[in-house]
Amino acid sequence: MFGFGGSIHLFDVGQPTVGKLNEIDYKTKEVKVEIDILSDKANQPHYRAVLIRPQNLFK
Repeated sequence: MFGFGGSIHLFDVGQPTVGKLNEIDYKTKEVKVEIDILSDKANQPHYRAVLIRPQNLFK
């Protein structure tokens, strides 16, 4: 399973926000991969939701 946390340093003035993308073993709950995503915008969250409708993409 995958998890994403994107709020490290969110409220630290002037610090770039860090997001963490984790791959976690579903059975053991052990973190297999952790990737830090560094933002070039201080105090801005990483998350942005986009709704994609596949049936509209291939008309």
